Amino acid sequence: MMTQSHPFVIGQWVRGEKFFGRAALIDELLHGPREAVWIAGLRRMGKTSLLRELERRVLLSVDSVYLPLYWDLEGAVDDDTLRESLLAGLDEARDRFDYDRDWEKLSTPEILRRLQSTTRSHNKRLLLLCDEGEALLALAQNDVPLLARLRRVLQGSETVRCLLTATRRLARLETFEGAETSPFLHGFTPPLYLSPFSEEEARSLTAQADFDAAVQAQLFACTGGHPFLLQVLAKRTLELGEIDAALASMQHDETLRNFFQVDYQSLQPVEQALLQRCARQSLPAETLATTAVERIALQTLRALGLLAETGEMVQLRSPLFQNWLAALPSALVQVESATAAGTIAVTLPLQPGDRIGAYEILYEIGRGGMGVVYCAQDVHLQRRAAIKVLPPELGHEPAQRARLLAEARALSQLSHPNIAIIYAVEFIDGAPCLCMEYVEGLPLDEWASQPNNDFSQKLAVARQIASALAAAHAAGLIHRDLKPSNIIVNSQQVVKLLDFGIARREQAALRLTQAGQMLGTPAYMSPEQISNLEVDRRSDVFSLGVVLYELFTGRRPFQGENLYALAYAIVNENPAAPAASAPAISTELQQVLLQALQKQPAKRFADAGELLSRLLQI
Repeated sequence: MMTQSHPFVIGQWVRGEKFFGRAALIDELLHGPREAVWIAGLRRMGKTSLLRELERRVLLSVDSVYLPLYWDLEGAVDDDTLRESLLAGLDEARDRFDYDRDWEKLSTPEILRRLQSTTRSHNKRLLLLCDEGEALLALAQNDVPLLARLRRVLQGSETVRCLLTATRRLARLETFEGAETSPFLHGFTPPLYLSPFSEEEARSLTAQADFDAAVQAQLFACTGGHPFLLQVLAKRTLELGEIDAALASMQHDETLRNFFQVDYQSLQPVEQALLQRCARQSLPAETLATTAVERIALQTLRALGLLAETGEMVQLRSPLFQNWLAALPSALVQVESATAAGTIAVTLPLQPGDRIGAYEILYEIGRGGMGVVYCAQDVHLQRRAAIKVLPPELGHEPAQRARLLAEARALSQLSHPNIAIIYAVEFIDGAPCLCMEYVEGLPLDEWASQPNNDFSQKLAVARQIASALAAAHAAGLIHRDLKPSNIIVNSQQVVKLLDFGIARREQAALRLTQAGQMLGTPAYMSPEQISNLEVDRRSDVFSLGVVLYELFTGRRPFQGENLYALAYAIVNENPAAPAASAPAISTELQQVLLQALQKQPAKRFADAGELLSRLLQI
């Protein structure tokens, strides 16, 4: 059947004519009595689209009292990265905000106070549209006083209205030690929930295609009005010609299973228990929730759009989610036993045309000691993906499988613009297989060799690498294989850090290496790693120092004709001053590189976040 073109936008934020519904919520956010609001919602519910549409409408209104600023907090772990994200938002909004480059030397709260003064001078109020608010969790871990200062700026002035989007993970702020974290969240609570579309809103969206009224009603009923699920089902209905076929394809879509699982795991245990009961049968509210805690949980699940009432009966809003939830116990058992039984009827090595879940193999990209990587096409979402599996000769080795699963777990816990995204985990003949973001571009060493890349561009790339590694360190992860081939720079000079295949948690109880086995690439190893000793974040700092030294000078800091000579140099010899090879390197940058390459871990930066802070000062 020929695929029809479709008007639906899936996986990207929208505004203007592609934005539907939310009229009452927008009115509340712009004109309601609260000046600080947390907008809570599940994933893919349209939080970014809401903020972008608010920005658009305020800019179009000649009578608006606001100057809007969209601020993406994702990846912020300290004041330096938070300031960088705020300045990026100001760069995008230069048509309405004039700021001095000297602001780059200020702290984030100081910049916000300057913005308040600027908007006051225009007889306006600052409308801060803060996205990805979960970043505040990292700030609470790293800098409690900074969070307190932010609270005073964002909630203590009549010149600011602050709208903050985040999933309910943000509630974990109250679990951090320190009296300064809890008041911040209290200023934004109770949250306003971003619920699924009403049936009328869903009809306005699906009316973009030539569906009759019956199909539109079925699209809403099957998805419960969830914007993402609604558009995926509508798109597939157009492609497959009938809604039943589209539903069947979604029932077996591993990407959607993972989507449901992440949302489910974000809930409290009492909320999960209520959903499990509703998955088995519809129940009256008074039967379903008999305690005060359960009644609060029931109210939250309604607000999130997971439960709905039909008459006196409470039921799951989305049949798609209900089907996933009903199969959850057996699905979990299947995942646990998949390494022994296998779940996909294809054999290794993979061939073009083979299917792994929703992914069709196109060709092999390359192979190495930790796996084989293929380029694939997601046949449902029509996007490229990278599929990484173990080499056929190692496909049944438990230690190798454990490392690849460790990569999956590591990546799934990180959300950062400079870290490749993991989409799903599959199993082939008992071997785990990672389905992840396909990254186009050049490895760092090839990119650095291009003659048109000057010092400022290299510095910008270095900061992105450090920011990605800082996010990993903030999550308690060590990369352990940082090298140029694991760092891709695309045509827009955006960095992606790849291959967490030997990453591990700092406090992991399970040692995945056998005695005497080194994991990593020798030329970029720290002295402790190449000596096969225990490593921590500071080992990554050393490897980052080697990578950056090579980026700026064109040569590695340590040389050796063989592994033993190289190991001796790393452990015993000091690198030449970087400026000797590249006179353009400033004294400040040289100090950063040499401190990262100190032999003793205690003399290096404590983690990549500390190194990033120094890079941002250059």
